[in-house]
This record gives sequence, structure tokens and C-alpha cells, in this order.
Amino acid sequence: MLSHCEISDINSAFDNALDWIFDNQIFLFSEESQVNESAIAELKPIGEFFLVANLLRKCGVIDQRFKQAMDEIWGRLDLGDFVQQILLTRPDIVALATIYSDMAVLGYRHLGVDNFLLHYLNTAAINSIALPAWRLLDVQRARAKLLKMPLEFDISTCWFWNCPEPWVVSDDVMYALTHDVFYLTEL
Repeated sequence: MLSHCEISDINSAFDNALDWIFDNQIFLFSEESQVNESAIAELKPIGEFFLVANLLRKCGVIDQRFKQAMDEIWGRLDLGDFVQQILLTRPDIVALATIYSDMAVLGYRHLGVDNFLLHYLNTAAINSIALPAWRLLDVQRARAKLLKMPLEFDISTCWFWNCPEPWVVSDDVMYALTHDVFYLTEL
């Protein structure tokens, strides 16, 4: 059980983190509205933002500022039209499905994106792409969220499952490990 001081410290850290996010959210978007590499790159921090918001919601913590920021971001994504435009222009960007799934769970849905992804996530193309295990887990997680079904994933393909020797763990492997753990515990 946490003490009153510990809870106060956690709340203070949470408030400081939220302040930093909202003070810097202006950097989430450029004024570009064309589908190009710059616009696509901007989706990464937006996806992380929605992923964190979804995790906080599951923990019972959702600050009104998050809701306002999500509404603003969704508005800047043209209520999903921009996401659909990117998907139709660059269907090879598998990660966009995973970003959108966190938006959808929070109520930010677009019928065209839903229809596209529900078809796309079951195509031979998506199932033929050689993906690292952590990304495949992420795609399966998105599919499960969008279809509201249990996650189907072979956990034995994850790096940590096979207990790799610590001296072979590089930055790329650490990225895979942290994503494996996050995606499996986030469900």
C-alpha cells in the first residue's frame, strides 16, 4: 500500500508530465496537410500520445486536458480523413493500423478507416510481410482491439521468451524487448 506522501509524489510527477506534454503539443503538427514523409513522421508522437491516454484510461486516470488535447488532435487529423488519406496513399505503413487502434478504443473512429483496416488486417499482403516479432505483436494487438476479440499471438516468438544472453542485447533488441513487454501487459 502506498503512503499518502508516495501518492502525492506520484500525482505531482503525473501533473508535471502532463504540463510538459501540453506545453509542447504545439510541436506535434506542422502546417502541412499533404501526405508526405514529414506528415507521416508526425504520426509517431501522436500515436504515442493516444497510446498513453489509452493506458491512463485503463488505470482510471484521465485528465480533462487529455480529452481536450485528443479532441484537438483528432480535429487536426480532419476527424480521421487525413489518416484515411495516408492509408490509401501508403498502405505499406503497417504501424498506422496500430496507431489508429488506440484512437478507436478511445472513441476517435472513422468509418472509412475502420472499413479499410478491417479488410487490410486480414489480407494476404499484411500476413506476408516479414515483421519483427514485436511489430507483429503490435499488429495483432491492433486487430484484436479493432475487432474486439482476444489477442492471438505466439508469445514464444518474443525476445524475452527465450531468455537471450545479456551481452547480445543491443539498442534494437532493447526496443523489441520493451515493446514486447508493453504490448503484452497493456492488454
